[in-house]
Amino acid sequence: THIAHNCCIGNHTILTNNVMLAGHVTVEDRAYLAGAAGIHQFGRIGTLAMVGGQAHLSRDVPPFVTIDGLSSLVVGLNQVGLRRAGFDQQQVRQLKAAYRVTYRSGLPWKETLARLHAEFPDGPAAKFYEFLSTTTRGITLERRTPPGATLRIHGESDGESDTETGPQAKAG
Repeated sequence: THIAHNCCIGNHTILTNNVMLAGHVTVEDRAYLAGAAGIHQFGRIGTLAMVGGQAHLSRDVPPFVTIDGLSSLVVGLNQVGLRRAGFDQQQVRQLKAAYRVTYRSGLPWKETLARLHAEFPDGPAAKFYEFLSTTTRGITLERRTPPGATLRIHGESDGESDTETGPQAKAG
């Protein structure tokens, strides 16, 4: 593991083998970074975030989310971490709602922040607003095909026309 200059590491954080933190990285409490994950300079990892092995992150990782290692994209909430940390069902439901506002509402950024601030004034879900309102690098994107997107499948070389089909699999 390499921790460069001016990094801030929170309490009860786990950094496994060969994690690389560039300068001025902030890792909040109870985050988990798996093997060979790399965090770009000035990056932030939120509370209870789980970063998969070999992830390379140049944007901030919101609290309570899981990052897939190979794609370096958000795949959902860190359900295991939330359960182990003692979050109750109501808190998890609020976090899911805040996650949906953040990643699936389709709102412009300022409206997303306003909605988070209005709907989640306190509790763990309020941490989404606190974290997102202070990001300067943007946040890591979700690994989900946009709603209504189609995948183009090319026909064989015998001249078949292209066909379209919906997403093959959904993440998260």
